[in-house]
Amino acid sequence: MFLGDLCSFGLVYRRKATSRRYYPTRLGVNLSSTHSRPDETGFVILEPSFKIYANTRSTLQMNRLGIFCDLLYRLPNLVVAKITRDSCLRAFKNGVSAADILSFITINASPVMTTKTPLIPDAVSVQISIWEEEMYRVKNQLAVMFDQFDQLQDFENVEKFAREKGVVLWSDPSQMVLIVTPEADEIIRRFIRNAT
Repeated sequence: MFLGDLCSFGLVYRRKATSRRYYPTRLGVNLSSTHSRPDETGFVILEPSFKIYANTRSTLQMNRLGIFCDLLYRLPNLVVAKITRDSCLRAFKNGVSAADILSFITINASPVMTTKTPLIPDAVSVQISIWEEEMYRVKNQLAVMFDQFDQLQDFENVEKFAREKGVVLWSDPSQMVLIVTPEADEIIRRFIRNAT
C-alpha cells in the first residue's frame, strides 16, 4: 500500500504494480538527499536586464524558478528565464512575496554573482518591490458620491455629519465632493432632505 503511494507520488518506480522490485526516481533521491549537490546551490545568475540563467538539471529548481519567472529556454543543464511584471504578479497572487523572491535569488546565487556588490542589482530588487506594492495600492470598493452641493456650508455640514457616523471614504472640500460607504447612502440623503 505505502509503496503504491510512493509510486503515485513519483518517488519510486516499479515496472508492474505487482513487482517486488522498485527503484528510487531522481525526484525521490533529490528529496531524500541530505547532502547538497553542486547544481542545487549557487546556480542562479541574475542580470540587471531581469534575465536569469540557472545552471541546473533539477526539475524542482526549474519549477521553483517558474513560480516567479517566465521560462524562456530549457537546455539539458541550463534554464534561461526572465522576471516580468506578469510573472511576479502571478507569484504574489499565489502568496509569494517580493522578499521571498529576493531571498531565493540571494540564497541560490552563483559564485560569480556573490563577488558583486550589491548581490542583486538595485534596479531589479526595487522593481520587484514596486510590483508587489502595486497589488495593494488600489482597492476597489463600492461607494456613493455626493457632488451636487449649492454652497460650501451645505457641503461642510453634510461632511461633518458623515464623519461623525464614520462613513466617509474620501472628500474634497475645494470641489465639494463627498464619497461615502453604500450603507450610508440613505442616511446621508435623509440628512440632506431634513437640512433643506
